[in-house]
Amino acid sequence: MSVTFHTEPFDGELSQEAPWVNMTNTNARLLLEVLGLDDLEDDLMGECEPDDFLGRVLLGAALFQFDEGAPARETVHPSGARIVHAGRPKGYVQERLADLHALAEWAVSKKRTIFWA
Repeated sequence: MSVTFHTEPFDGELSQEAPWVNMTNTNARLLLEVLGLDDLEDDLMGECEPDDFLGRVLLGAALFQFDEGAPARETVHPSGARIVHAGRPKGYVQERLADLHALAEWAVSKKRTIFWA
């Protein structure tokens, strides 16, 4: 499963003009936490006005200056089912904040609300 940050209601197609950022649910939860948007009821669905989102991205980048990453790991359940958690490379959060910054600047310039789901 994944979450896409975008500037228009997502109906399966994204505009060629509008930037968008996609990441796994686990990484999206982490980025929403960095942005201070993790206390919403539907934590993987939401929206934010562009100026507010840009401010959160800038603050997150200032406060979260280095991501040490997370190692890949595997969980084996008693039934034998295996779940692989892919991990996260060093600097991932900073890379994604840069991507979200570009999205936020575009949204501010077009006065478009940012959505994620």
